[in-house]
Amino acid sequence: MLDPLGDPAERIERYRRFERLFRAHDVLGKVINRVLDERGELQLRDGEEDISQFIAAAFGKACKTTQAIVRLCLLGYGEDAVVLLRTNLNVLIDAAYLLAEDRADRFKKFLAHSYEERAKMFREGYAEPPPWPPPFGDETKRLAKAWGSIKDRASALPEGLRLLHYSQGYRLYSAIEHSDAWGLSDYLTPPQESGWVAGSEEGDRHLDLVLAHAWRVLADLFSLFCQYFDIERSAAFAELNRVWQDIGNEGGS
Repeated sequence: MLDPLGDPAERIERYRRFERLFRAHDVLGKVINRVLDERGELQLRDGEEDISQFIAAAFGKACKTTQAIVRLCLLGYGEDAVVLLRTNLNVLIDAAYLLAEDRADRFKKFLAHSYEERAKMFREGYAEPPPWPPPFGDETKRLAKAWGSIKDRASALPEGLRLLHYSQGYRLYSAIEHSDAWGLSDYLTPPQESGWVAGSEEGDRHLDLVLAHAWRVLADLFSLFCQYFDIERSAAFAELNRVWQDIGNEGGS
């Protein structure tokens, strides 16, 4: 029976090949834990209790997903880690958009959109109405539509981050996630004597890109999290900025 964790020797060698990036994630995790431990219990913001819970949940989700990305990369599943990285980009973009302005109004649109997507599942998947009433009555559909596209929401990011996270990252990862012609071509090797070969083996493909970008996505979401909850973080982010510069100087994404 194949070991579901792969070949231990290959894992060790892969870690060594990408050690600087794996170590960068270790530093990021330790910084996050240190900042949260020093801050202690978080308090929901008055009048924004629901938004506070959303930001906390989004950050918790992103932390866990990043751990999954790192583990997949260690096992040699970079293409599959890309799909998870895309979900974290969605979380980052949504959080940045929601917090940019008109928080209460944008959160209503987010809730309405979430309701309509779940209601669609019931109507189309089970041929029955959703078991809950629309949260904003007759206004729900209008609010849901106003939530807009991921491209619209990405406009809330600063120009440089919009280029990195949406125009470059999200679009590239979408091709792989949707298994379009370009994404699938990565699995084909040039014709050999035996003909075309479709590979499904473990490997190092995309690991530099995924590990570096996953690091930056979580760091940027951590920054939003700290800003929202008024957590002093200057020393922590000075340390993280040095790590990010090291990633870039060593040829990371």
